[in-house]
Amino acid sequence: MLKRITKWCARLGLTFHVIKTVLAAAISWSVASLMFGDHFSYFAPLAAVLTVQLTIADTMEKGLYRILGVIIGVVVTAVVVPYVGQNFLGVVVVLLIGMGAATAFKLNPQIISQIGVSSVMVMSFQQAQGYATGRIIETIVGAIIAVLVQITIHPENKMPSAVRRNANICQKLAERMQQLGHSVSAQQNDLMSFQYSDADLMSLSRKLNDAYCNAQKSLKYNFIYRKDSRKLAALQDRVDTVQKILIAVSSVNYAVQEIGTKYLKQLPIEAALMSSAECILLYGRLLKQTTPKRHEALEQAIHQAYDDQFLLFDAFKEQQAKAETLMEIGSLFADLHRIVAEIERSSSSMSSNHALVKATGYMKTKKNSTPRRIAN
Repeated sequence: MLKRITKWCARLGLTFHVIKTVLAAAISWSVASLMFGDHFSYFAPLAAVLTVQLTIADTMEKGLYRILGVIIGVVVTAVVVPYVGQNFLGVVVVLLIGMGAATAFKLNPQIISQIGVSSVMVMSFQQAQGYATGRIIETIVGAIIAVLVQITIHPENKMPSAVRRNANICQKLAERMQQLGHSVSAQQNDLMSFQYSDADLMSLSRKLNDAYCNAQKSLKYNFIYRKDSRKLAALQDRVDTVQKILIAVSSVNYAVQEIGTKYLKQLPIEAALMSSAECILLYGRLLKQTTPKRHEALEQAIHQAYDDQFLLFDAFKEQQAKAETLMEIGSLFADLHRIVAEIERSSSSMSSNHALVKATGYMKTKKNSTPRRIAN
């Protein structure tokens, strides 16, 4: 029921990010009004709205940059304006000194832009008593409340989506290998009609890396999902494994196109490609949810893949091939073996430690079950 309500709210634009932003702004306005009155209370909600980001780390970073920018801008303006006045020359000098010094010290661009905004605002409203100090204090209040709201109310957790991304990419790589196997055995010799090109495979690598970086960033300073923070090392190992598989699949794709189907049809290459694809597919399912049954199925697929590779190698030794073909087929053997070996290594590390298996698989535990221990 709660999921349905959440989905309907998201369709209407009422996402958690929007709700948290509005809540942070409302609380900031109330706190600033109670502390300092209504004179400059709009700075607090303004700071809150501009500070709330998708992750806790980004929110804290944005809040810090805004506070530093406001303080530097106000201080520079307060020091320089009495000497240059509030005119065209004053605006130029204040902005040149404030933004120029910040650039020289290689501060973040967000700080530099905030210095410029604060300087202009202070020069415009300097006649209003308490404007400069009110802007600094209420900006700090708004930024702090934005961070607290982000920490305590449904902070982002990209770990499950990163695990799903790993599994989905494994499925796509398995489909790629299956396409190679079918194309080798087909009557037509058109190897360029694949669903995924080399550029597509490399884009999968970027998506995989982005998913891990997003998961890592979402768990930084995230105290609610501390257990998931301990799983980052395991997730990184899985990401590295899938990256290696992806590179090997891309190399297999290139080798098959270079050799051509005319020679490969004389070898049992289809069985080796299909069994490797089965290993990749089952490994992806294992990443998504780790169960003993899936471990057993993957182990059987790994043994079958090794057997098919040995049969392929024996058949190749009986063939007379040119030196160029020998080099290409040698790289094909190495990549096929690398795919299965990486999967075997990763699945073995997952099964060797039961706690790590639970941490990576997101298995549901019963309420009365013994608390699991996380391996160091």
